[in-house]
Amino acid sequence: MGSLKRVESWPENLAEQIALAGPRAYVLGEHDCLRFSCACIEAVTGKDFWPQFAGYKNKVGAYRTIQSIAPTLKAAVSKVLDVEPQGVLSARRGDLMLFEDAGGEHLGICVGTHVAVLAPEKLHYLPLDHFGLLCSWRIG
Repeated sequence: MGSLKRVESWPENLAEQIALAGPRAYVLGEHDCLRFSCACIEAVTGKDFWPQFAGYKNKVGAYRTIQSIAPTLKAAVSKVLDVEPQGVLSARRGDLMLFEDAGGEHLGICVGTHVAVLAPEKLHYLPLDHFGLLCSWRIG
């Protein structure tokens, strides 16, 4: 099992990534929940996981990319990060989160008592006790 280490400036880096994400237009494969989450993980650890997911332009392409790694988003993220998922309530700031709603599964970043999730409309902040949160991954 790999271990991710946080860089010294991770709190500032993470805050900057989240601030940059809000005003940008949502574009699948360029600025979506997966790309946003990879950018946040890179801000926290200095390691870029995006190249392992990059290349899709629509939902079908995203699903194909994920399934080329593992059967589910949860399994693909676990494999790429080499980190096992854990419970939602054990997440801390900077950890990756999996969220599900009527539109499917999404990734977000824990920002304390909330999770930042980039959706087509805007950047949402969900409380950690939201029923749609499924699991988290320890980042560093």
